[in-house]
Amino acid sequence: MTAARQSPFRAAEAAFNRLNAEQQRIAAALFRRLSERTPGGRDIGHPTRADELAEIAGVTLAELAAVADLFRTPGCALLVPATPKPITADGVLDLSDPGLIHHWPRLAAWVEDEQELAQTYRLLEQNATLWHQGRMDLWGTLNLALARDWYERAHPTAAWARRYGGNFALVLKFLEASASGRSRVQHRRRRQNRRSRVIAIGVIAMAALLGVLSGIAVIAHNQARNRETAASQHMAEAKQQQQRALDLQRDAQNQQKIAADQQAQAQRAQQIAGDARDAAEAQLNETVTGLHDKLKVIGRLDLLDSIAQRAQAYFDAHPPGPTEWNSLHSQGVALDNRGDVLFAQGNLAGALTTARAALAIGARLTVHDPDNTDWQAELAARQRALGLMLKAQGDHAGATAAFQQERTLALALVARAPDNAKARDALAEADKNDGDMHLLSGDLAGALASFQEELRISERLVAADPADARWQRDLAVAHDKIGEVLQDQGELTGALAAFQHFRAISERLATLDPADVNRQRDLAIAHEKVGTVLQTQGDLPGALQEFEQYRTIIARLTMLDPGNAGWKRDLALSHQWVGHVLDGQGDLPGALEAYHQAEAIQQRLVNQDTTNADWHADLAYSQSRIAEIAAKGATPAGLP
Repeated sequence: MTAARQSPFRAAEAAFNRLNAEQQRIAAALFRRLSERTPGGRDIGHPTRADELAEIAGVTLAELAAVADLFRTPGCALLVPATPKPITADGVLDLSDPGLIHHWPRLAAWVEDEQELAQTYRLLEQNATLWHQGRMDLWGTLNLALARDWYERAHPTAAWARRYGGNFALVLKFLEASASGRSRVQHRRRRQNRRSRVIAIGVIAMAALLGVLSGIAVIAHNQARNRETAASQHMAEAKQQQQRALDLQRDAQNQQKIAADQQAQAQRAQQIAGDARDAAEAQLNETVTGLHDKLKVIGRLDLLDSIAQRAQAYFDAHPPGPTEWNSLHSQGVALDNRGDVLFAQGNLAGALTTARAALAIGARLTVHDPDNTDWQAELAARQRALGLMLKAQGDHAGATAAFQQERTLALALVARAPDNAKARDALAEADKNDGDMHLLSGDLAGALASFQEELRISERLVAADPADARWQRDLAVAHDKIGEVLQDQGELTGALAAFQHFRAISERLATLDPADVNRQRDLAIAHEKVGTVLQTQGDLPGALQEFEQYRTIIARLTMLDPGNAGWKRDLALSHQWVGHVLDGQGDLPGALEAYHQAEAIQQRLVNQDTTNADWHADLAYSQSRIAEIAAKGATPAGLP
């Protein structure tokens, strides 16, 4: 790490050492709230309102600001906004660079400690809930010691607890009841000890009495023998009873200790099992998603389907509990992957069912933790997926509603983090889908405005990171959409320029990674778009060249993955475009042959899913063109 990079953290450490003990506690609470480590081990920021931070620390806004200002100065600059901007109740504080968390050892230690404290709180809340339901006993000595240590380290407040569950009142009630129960046990032990002392005193008194009797027996030995024997028997019985009482007391204490140890072991085992399950499911989620992305690039829907089914089968057999949020998140990601595969295969009914299940999980997660921006972004993406599926089914009203929900979530993300690339990307996707629905309804002006906003966002993202291929693709798609609107408005010169931008970016990306089938498809579609404008302008040779490029690429992709219904549809459309040009050039047999090839593919798609409105429209168009050309007396090329 360079000296310039080290300087803020030396300044931060120096600033922290100048604080008194109470202010150091406030600083710790402040940075713990603003820092977070994801299940994958990535350090991220957690922007939070100042009044909420004060409530978490249990101090006034002025006391919080006095501490925070030391870390907003130009020499330190770990927090934003920087000084001299004042801290207001509704103002948001954030880390200036979450990626630098591990460079300040104290902050890294706070993040680790916060994870442990949160984990202990979740265990407390789970045990308190089970106790409240009558399914678990109160905590004993060992666990109460753990709770005291947690309380002294966390200094928890209701505001702090909301981040990890929120039922703070029940947790306090559970701990108070456990402590009271422990006091009753100790009181019972003291009472047993007093009883033992009374018995011992009685034995001593009896022994003294027997001594007196023994003295009298010396004087009157024969007369007192029977009394002495009886007293000896009573004494022996008393000693036996005392011994039995002591044995019973020790047994009870041993049983109590064994029960407490077993309870503690069971709770530790439960916690370990829960942690192990979260870790295993997080690894499963990461592995499946990684394979999904890689196989999607090379176009293997068969393998994607197999992996997605296995992941779904796991969660069907091991459904998450009502408060197992990480496990529930992993299940939602598995459903996302499954729905993606079903949609690509053309199974709209199955894809819609899966998408709605994933959306329901996303809604539960964001209600549980409204401040989790990753979950908010995932919910927006799931609204987008649902909208695309409804659109393909012809339910434009449902699709519009889903896209509006997507845009609302994206706008909220951008408002919370204006410079966050993920939030900007989500808003760009929302603008694209919004423009598509305007286009479907014939509102060209509204569509153009949405696509131009998408273009502006994409240009900002590409300028920030030109090497990011995803944002390059988003920029290409924005040019494509603008070209579609200009083409519908009759502005062919502008449309051709937009489509040529689309083609240039797509060709560059496809060249960088020829094995990525999605990039190859983008390039094919770009050739198609350029070809349509050239055909309208009367450049039939140029148009035919573009359409042949389109058909060649799509035919190759379809051979790689015959189960991909989207590529089959593209191949059929490529035959249609070639047929258009051949018809315009007077080659009626060639045109008829191209339309017959399109019809054969489209008929198979319709038979596969009779609910897909787009596929029915494609088939009807090819059949009408075949009828028109056949009416002119033409036969397909190669036939007499």
